Amino acid sequence: MDSLYLLLPISVLLALVVLGVFAWAVHHGQFDDLEREAARVLEEPGACGAPATAADPNAHASTEA
Repeated sequence: MDSLYLLLPISVLLALVVLGVFAWAVHHGQFDDLEREAARVLEEPGACGAPATAADPNAHASTEA
């Protein structure tokens, strides 16, 4: 029972911190346009930080068993 006196306020504080971080992210526009960013990663060749001319090392893998 004594541990509840410590764990309950810590859990409430943690929930408030998570809620505050979420509110900050919403207020600063982090969730405004999710579809555009998802499409940008798929369309632009160097969007993920990989070079545009990088070859896939598994593209020419042999099919021999």
